[in-house]
Amino acid sequence: SGILGPPVLFPETCFPSLQLCSGDTGARHILRQNEHILDSIDFHQLAWDIDAPEDLYPLKNKTH
Repeated sequence: SGILGPPVLFPETCFPSLQLCSGDTGARHILRQNEHILDSIDFHQLAWDIDAPEDLYPLKNKTH
């Protein structure tokens, strides 16, 4: 769905930047900075941002 996000496998070259990540944005900036070297898989049915338990409520009644 045009969203880069987890699950993500990072190369070792990204490890130093990943160690500095914090907060809600996590590694999003690292993904954006490295889009030119990324391979992605379209997995639109799981394109949800879940950061807190209440973010799950809209998904409770979803069917496959």
